[in-house]
Amino acid sequence: MIDLHLHSSRSDGTDRPEELGEKAAATVFPDGSRLSAIALTDHDTTVGVSSARAVTDRYDLELIGGCEVSAKFHGRSVHVLSYFIEDDSPMQQMLDQLRDDRRRRNIALIARINDGLGLTEPLSFEELTNLAGGEEGIGRPHFATLLMGRGVVSTMQEAFDRYLGDGGEFYVSKSHLAPSAVIDAAGASNGVAVLAHPLLYGWSLDELDAHLEELSRDGLVGVETYYSRFKPDEVATLERLAEEYGLVTTGGSDYHGAIKPDLSIGLGMGDLAVREEVLEALKAAAGR
Repeated sequence: MIDLHLHSSRSDGTDRPEELGEKAAATVFPDGSRLSAIALTDHDTTVGVSSARAVTDRYDLELIGGCEVSAKFHGRSVHVLSYFIEDDSPMQQMLDQLRDDRRRRNIALIARINDGLGLTEPLSFEELTNLAGGEEGIGRPHFATLLMGRGVVSTMQEAFDRYLGDGGEFYVSKSHLAPSAVIDAAGASNGVAVLAHPLLYGWSLDELDAHLEELSRDGLVGVETYYSRFKPDEVATLERLAEEYGLVTTGGSDYHGAIKPDLSIGLGMGDLAVREEVLEALKAAAGR
């Protein structure tokens, strides 16, 4: 089994990359099998890959370097997963630009929170950096953690609902690329691009069909099909469309640690089982 969608504390997960590697190696499926490969797909960064690999190598667990990038497509935010991406790849230029934008947004968010709440102990960029394990890893969950620590909110969900999420009081929008730009950058890095959790964007079936056709023409290689929040009939629809447009059907847990406590590495909500053949198909598409 494999899991091609994992997040660490270097973006918006709660496990350090090393911890994530240990948990992945310890994952056991109901039939007694274990994971043979995982992909670390932090948002806009591959900085955690080397730390995670130092652990997974000890367990003979294959680690695929990757990332998840937000894009704007037909007026909506979508996520594109890129695989076989390493720190020295051409895609790093794009990720560097996205991290610069993230830094700008984080500084603006600090100012909005401190001004809006009048905290006795204001949030600081240094404090967030230490919590995230590095500047590039700062995300909204780290803001939520600090707000919980200061007693402003009781839960992370409350922090997002009231202050940090889309429409929240202190929300700061981010810049978005076109999916085609992410697809091109992945290809230039000898990698492949996959549309993440396509049923979470609110598309109708006709829109899903049209959008997958368009993205396949742009060079999209796969579509995330095996995902715990998808019903069996929805998975069947994605399999049918993937076959029609020549896309690889991929899958992963979208594990974030405590951020999404109902999702476990490899198992998702308990019923996830992504076969090794998926990774072989992605490798073939990438010429590996």
